[in-house]
Amino acid sequence: MIIRCAQPEDAAGIAGVQVDSWRETYGGIVPDSYLNRMSTADRKQKWAKKTGSVIVAESRGEIVGFIHYGPERSGSWPGFDGELYALYIRRRHHRQGIGIQLFNAAVNELEQLGCRSAVCCVLAENESARLFYEAHGGKQIGDDTFFIDDVRMHEVIYGWDQLPRRQ
Repeated sequence: MIIRCAQPEDAAGIAGVQVDSWRETYGGIVPDSYLNRMSTADRKQKWAKKTGSVIVAESRGEIVGFIHYGPERSGSWPGFDGELYALYIRRRHHRQGIGIQLFNAAVNELEQLGCRSAVCCVLAENESARLFYEAHGGKQIGDDTFFIDDVRMHEVIYGWDQLPRRQ
């Protein structure tokens, strides 16, 4: 397994992981209408512009996971200056230690950006993600709601008032 900073040419692989992960993880949670509209082609264009703040996990030339990170975006969490925006791994690569490798790499990059703390938002129904962040020191600091195709979604906000030590 290779953990490395993403390059623009990784955009299609990142997009594929995102679309597949959403469909694998959020079926029955997120409206099917939204999941069915997701496309790798649309996501590829978006990811091509963001690869500077993405770390990928690559196995045998295939992107199998990624983490996207950067400054806290909302301004809603005073005292938290960094954010983990997204962490996705193809289901067949779960439970292989890839998540913690990506998490640690992003924490290192946040430190390099001068961040001392971080938040992340997780759909409340995504229990495996919630357990992952809790196991790595994330504390519930709030919650929020938003809509996807007129369906109210609930997310839990996790925070680290100090970036965790890498394991």
